[in-house]
Amino acid sequence: MKIHNKGNKTDNILLNEQNMIDKVNQIQKSLPNFMRDYFSYLKTSVSITTRIAYLNDIVFYLEYLILDEPSIDTIKNVPLSMLNDFTAQDFNFFIAEYCSRYEVNHNGQRVIYENSNTTLSRKKSSVMSLLKFLYRNGQIDNNISDGLNPIKLPKKSPDSIKKLTIEEAENL
Repeated sequence: MKIHNKGNKTDNILLNEQNMIDKVNQIQKSLPNFMRDYFSYLKTSVSITTRIAYLNDIVFYLEYLILDEPSIDTIKNVPLSMLNDFTAQDFNFFIAEYCSRYEVNHNGQRVIYENSNTTLSRKKSSVMSLLKFLYRNGQIDNNISDGLNPIKLPKKSPDSIKKLTIEEAENL
């Protein structure tokens, strides 16, 4: 890739940003077409790294939806009606029972994934941002957010933020 840089960013930063944009575009191509407006919303609402995390979580969610749907071969073909029919109880089960610990077969090897409450909270936020957007956009009929169970997150202790001494700050 050739970079023609006339901005303030270094070439390696531009290249890294372009790689992330390419990754976002690749993920978006794998998702259903009814999400196009959501992609534009995300582009102006969150950072590129957050977009990647949200889109990966949405891919995970859609893969979960089609687990027991042999008629749907890829997540690209998930109909909007599946999201419309998904209830708060279904979502609570998805987060608490499926996301918290699940296994995947990678090349014949069983891999077990376990997610922390922080990760579960992000997955919940990712998918809820999509569902709330689709609801506000008139694409689905129900806003299920009121019926969702909270996820308890550990409180950050004040000791986790380290203050620099004047000497340390001057050395920066």
